[in-house]
Amino acid sequence: MKITKTELKQIIKEELQKTLEGLSRKRNYTLVDLYEFSNLVQSGERETRITGMDMSSGTKTPITMTLSLVDEEPTTTLKGGTSVPVPDDLLGQPFNVAQFAEYTFILNY
Repeated sequence: MKITKTELKQIIKEELQKTLEGLSRKRNYTLVDLYEFSNLVQSGERETRITGMDMSSGTKTPITMTLSLVDEEPTTTLKGGTSVPVPDDLLGQPFNVAQFAEYTFILNY
């Protein structure tokens, strides 16, 4: 079976379009190491600068953010292993992490 150049271009165009649509539907989140939450809790401080990984649309970009301990009711509890994915729609909102359920955090840029 032979494929013409025009057909090949069309196939590539369609596959790229499917891939880009899939990436745009992915939920954007920041991956934060559980160690950062532990450090803040143990430090006795209320706020610290942390490094996370921005996972927007399938890319991995290191970013620096502010992680705070607050005295508010959490909107949700996040689960994670050694890293905790914090959805972008949760930035600036109080949440807790399953491993530190008694503490409420806020993550901001």
